[in-house]
This record gives sequence, C-alpha cells and structure tokens, in this order.
Amino acid sequence: MNPKIWLLYLILPGRFGAALSGVLILAVMVLAFIVATDVRSVFSSGALFFCAITAYIVPVFSYINRISVQAVDDLRELLDMPGEEMQRVRRSISHQSLGWNLVVTGLGLAGGFLHLYLIESGKGTSLAHELSNPDEFMGDLGALIVWLVMTVTIFSLTQNAIRIGKLARQLRPINLFRIDKLLPFARVAIGSSLAVIGSFALYPLLFIDQDISIWTALPGLVSTAIPMVIMLLLPMWPAHKLIKASKAEQLLRCNTQLDEKMRESMAEPSRLAEINNLLDHRQHLQRVPDWPIDIGAVSRLILYLIIPPVTWVGAALIENAVDALL
Repeated sequence: MNPKIWLLYLILPGRFGAALSGVLILAVMVLAFIVATDVRSVFSSGALFFCAITAYIVPVFSYINRISVQAVDDLRELLDMPGEEMQRVRRSISHQSLGWNLVVTGLGLAGGFLHLYLIESGKGTSLAHELSNPDEFMGDLGALIVWLVMTVTIFSLTQNAIRIGKLARQLRPINLFRIDKLLPFARVAIGSSLAVIGSFALYPLLFIDQDISIWTALPGLVSTAIPMVIMLLLPMWPAHKLIKASKAEQLLRCNTQLDEKMRESMAEPSRLAEINNLLDHRQHLQRVPDWPIDIGAVSRLILYLIIPPVTWVGAALIENAVDALL
C-alpha cells in the first residue's frame, strides 16, 4: 500500500488542522531565521517570503486534495466505473509510492540548487562564502525549502488534474440540461490553480530586501505559471469535448426533425405546436455552456487572477511612499 504524499504528514488532524499547521510552519520558520541570525534577518534575503509561501502552500495543498477526493465522490453516480477502481482513483489523489516521493523530492532539490547556482554565479560569490555567512545560508535554505514544497505540490496537483480529467471518459450519457452535475471538474481545476495564484500574491515580500531583483524571482514565477495553466485546463478539457460533441449531436438531430416537420403540411395546429417545441428545444440546447463551469466558478477564478497584480501594485505604492518619506 502506497504511503501518503509526505507533505500531507505535516498537516495536523482535526477540522482546523490545516490552518493550524500553516501557522505552526510559519512560526517555526520565522523562529529558525531569528535564532540562526537575528530579528532583522526575517526581512532580508527573502526570508519573509520563504516563510510565508511555505506556510501557505502546505495547508492549501491539503485543502485541494480534500476537494479533489470530494469531486470523485460527487461524480460517482455519473461514472460507469467499478467500485474498486473508484477507490483506487480516490486513494491515488493523496497517496503515492515511495519511489514517487523520493524522485519528486530529488527533482525539487535539484531545481533549487540549480536556481541558487545561477544566482550565486551572477553575484560572483563562492559556496564557502554562502556557508560562512548566516544570512546568506538561511536565505539559500529557505529557497531550497520553497523549491521542494512547490515541486511536490505542482507534480501532485498536475497528476491529479490529469487523473480527474480522465474520469470524463467513464461518464455515462450526460444530460445537457444538468451540466451542474459536472461542476466537480471545474472545482478541481479552479482549486488547483488557486494554490499557484495565491503564491504569486506573496512575491512582493521578496522585494522588501532591495538586493533582490525580479530576475531572481523569475525562474520561480515561470516554473509555476506554466503548470498553473495546465492544472486549470486538464480537469475540464475532456468533459468540455464530451459536452461539445453531445451538444452538436443533439442539435443535428433537432435540426433534422425541424427540416422534416417544415416539409410537411403546416396547416394543422398540432404540426405548428411540434415545430414550436422543436424550436424551443433547439434554443435551450444552444444556450448550454460548452464547459462544465458556472458563473460562480468563473467569478472566483477572475477574483483569484486579480489578487496577485493588486498585491504587486500595492507593494509598489507602499515602497514608493516609504522612499518618499525617508
């Protein structure tokens, strides 16, 4: 039996376990920076960013795992799938093999070390200098932790997006007038994207330290932005194609029936009623959305997308105001 993804072991049990875990992670990391250096270190070398984003990602990752499992449960009655297979899919959302955990952890560390190497090469500093300077060492350690946590999160959520999306292939014939039953696909897509979008809102914390430039943060931004788009589309794409194909098939059938009725005598009142019913039915079909998503979900997604640029602009305005006062 596969173990849980190791990040989930950091989550405390109970209703508020995830939130408490985030607070605890933040407190432990901030304390570690203070003990290893001093209080000022929390506001240098991106320390505040590293602490905040780690404390954010771990509980959010746990939350998205829960809504993904709930999505599978909500889709159960619509799927032509044996119960054992459903349980396997359900469990695979939060459990992976030991090999998977080790490989993905190794990739996270490799990405972090590569990032640090590129930064230090640009600054012309040596490894010995980094290890001997507590501020630099803790900054590098924080960066490695973020790379590790983000890599595990992105790999897991991307796999889950693919896994949930594939469930659409097992759907029984769908009722186009009850697309709301397919909303679990959208919940997983938007929830997974939330993990990455929320992390973007924390990036202004990096620039509290004037020595950190946008180029330092760019690898992290790019490496998370691309998976975000993938996680948004993959859960909904197969269901979208299924809806579109079913809609086209039913519209073709409706138009064919309309053509037949129109060729027949229209003098009879019953014939006119049949044509009106077909016209109404066609109109309803045309209004069916092509994506398994509702207005509320779209509104939440737009709100999530607005949050990062608003925080960036706010951070820039605050920085300019402080510079003007000083």
